[in-house]
Parts: sequence; C-alpha cells; structure tokens
Amino acid sequence: MSLTHPHEAILLPGDILFLPSLWPHTASPTSGISIAVNVFFRDLECGYAVGKDVYGNRDLQAYEKGRQDIAKVVKTFEKLPSNAQSFYLQRLVAEFQDKSLNI
Repeated sequence: MSLTHPHEAILLPGDILFLPSLWPHTASPTSGISIAVNVFFRDLECGYAVGKDVYGNRDLQAYEKGRQDIAKVVKTFEKLPSNAQSFYLQRLVAEFQDKSLNI
C-alpha cells in the first residue's frame, strides 16, 4: 500500500516551481529545452543522510534506520501463521499511526 499522493504540474515559459526542503521529486520535460537550478538548504544540523550525499538525493538517516528496524520487526513474525502475522502487524501499524499523530 502506497501512502504517496503524487502531484503533477505543467509549467509554462517563465514559470518557477519551488520544492520544499527534503521533498522527494522527479521532473521531466514534455518538449523543448528544460533548465533546472538547484539550491540546497541544509536546515538540518546533523542526521541528514548516511555517507556522502552531495546532491541531497538520499532519504533522511532516521528514515533509513527506521526502515531497517521495521524489517527486523517483520522478521520476528515470520514463523507465525499468516493470519496471526497480518493481525499483529496491522495492529502495530495502527499503534504507530496513533503515536505519529500525537507528535
């Protein structure tokens, strides 16, 4: 299940598209010439990304670690019957969503 909500924008000559800091994105010209100017605002003092990330293309370090942690949690349920796996993992997701809404 994807929680992304893509947006599409068609820019006309002279238009500018501002993307907020840390906003994942992709772009492609529909025709003709396209010019992109990148300005990287480093508004995080630390924990931006693991290793070198000159162009700001990597996910946040906390997100990458969180994905690894989730993989470990899911692995602990591997030996349970699939209906039990599903029930408890969905329950954990609901708890996580509940806690994240209180941040």
